[in-house]
Amino acid sequence: MAKLKEILAIIETICPKSLQESYDNSGLQIGNPESSCHKILLALDFREDVLAEAIEEQADLIITHHPLLFQPLHSIDGSKGKGRLIYDLIEKGLALLSLHTNLDKAPFGVNVALADRLGLIDREILCPEEDTSPPEETEHRVGLGCLGRLEEPQHLADFADKVKETLLLPVIKYTGNAEKRISSVAVLGGSGASMMEEAAKMGADAFVSGDFKYHDGDKAAELGLALIDAGHYGTEVGVLEPLAEKLRVITGMEILISKKCKDIWAYH
Repeated sequence: MAKLKEILAIIETICPKSLQESYDNSGLQIGNPESSCHKILLALDFREDVLAEAIEEQADLIITHHPLLFQPLHSIDGSKGKGRLIYDLIEKGLALLSLHTNLDKAPFGVNVALADRLGLIDREILCPEEDTSPPEETEHRVGLGCLGRLEEPQHLADFADKVKETLLLPVIKYTGNAEKRISSVAVLGGSGASMMEEAAKMGADAFVSGDFKYHDGDKAAELGLALIDAGHYGTEVGVLEPLAEKLRVITGMEILISKKCKDIWAYH
């Protein structure tokens, strides 16, 4: 068993808060750094069912990707919504930590996990952070997104099927000519529309991300870029397993992945 502040210090070494985007609110959301911690539950989002799961599993710390406290709160009403979750966390003595855009950028993070799952090789960072490390230390470089290539070119429709099957998705949507040959692929977990031009500029044939809007398809067509919308949840949830394994190795603690946290969207 360790102090929460010791766990936070360890996590800071692998996923430093300094990596987060300026608009973000990663870090400790709720909790006492002096409290004890012996078991951690990982989830993409923090909701009531995840809290119930943590209590049932007797976890002391919940780590999510998306922050509970993202926009400023003007009041905390313990009878509903986020206020109730905050009250419950404090009453149960549980801590909540969020690793958001710093986990997106981490060398083992959201985008690397997505590229791994899709089997991309010869990879580089789509939008790298300014880096002063030596050229041989490329595995330590960070940034948003990944660009790589498939081992063998595929038709767009076939690659879309592969994305759907690999990410265990009930449905997928894509833009572009189904017979287009896809070799170079850009990926960005979560909402990636703002990176379409960068993906095209880097030579991507297709861009896998989530939350694309209707007119994003028109813009992508002008750029000569196929879009594959694998959903916000589907493109990010794959990071939980590599994060869990990394934490098991460096902390020696029991690390669980939530079975209750699911995609907020249902499909028919």
